[in-house]
Amino acid sequence: MYLCEKEIFDKDGKILKKSSHRAIIFKEDRLLMAYVGKYQDYRFPGGKLDPGESIETGLAREVLEETGASVTSILPYANIITRNVERIRSDYDFFELDTYYYICEIEDELTSLNLDENEVNDQFDIAWITVEDALEANNKVMKSDCVPLVIERETRMLEILRDNIITTNLRKNP
Repeated sequence: MYLCEKEIFDKDGKILKKSSHRAIIFKEDRLLMAYVGKYQDYRFPGGKLDPGESIETGLAREVLEETGASVTSILPYANIITRNVERIRSDYDFFELDTYYYICEIEDELTSLNLDENEVNDQFDIAWITVEDALEANNKVMKSDCVPLVIERETRMLEILRDNIITTNLRKNP
């Protein structure tokens, strides 16, 4: 578990908690990611579950909508907690999001995207990209004045993947 905090906040304050589920999909050395043209960053496909939806069903639905990929297997990988003092609702002091990441396998064929209005407005598209290239793009965005917390979180996950890939490669090739 990793923690990203946007600002200092009253830890005793009233928390609005939500969760999100994201897919890590590799094909050889490339990740299938959502490219967000509005911010020029890369994000892992996924999102929130619909009421009554299982993790497997909800994650598969989100991946299909955002990338056109059909998920065939899901393996838990990591969790990042983000905390933010921005008021989403006036009856809470801060927002906390648990984001769970899963290594997913997909079918070879991709279908058309089924984006919601926000994703269309943010100019979502799909990209097969290396961890290093996605990190480079996201780190450029991180240097701007107003960085959405989602970009910080996704960049942290890319760093974790990069570090684990390096460690795994060192074990294989001493």
